[in-house]
Amino acid sequence: MKRIILSFCFVLVFFNVSFTQAFADKEYYLIDSLRLENLSKADLQLVDSCLKVYYKATDDTSKVNAINTIVEISFDFYLWPKYNH
Repeated sequence: MKRIILSFCFVLVFFNVSFTQAFADKEYYLIDSLRLENLSKADLQLVDSCLKVYYKATDDTSKVNAINTIVEISFDFYLWPKYNH
């Protein structure tokens, strides 16, 4: 009986770990469910550089322009709609 319970617990832990998705920090990246490992190197550099500008900006126009740059230049069809929205 202990073996069955232990095996069941192992299976639960295994499935929990293997199917958990690691999303980027939504507080920094401003959007939910962004997986950085799925982005190309160019898109990742674009997002990081634009967000540096976004967080240094003191006016709203500069912030909107930084986000707009991501939308206009990004090649990832899952990335730009999220920032566009």
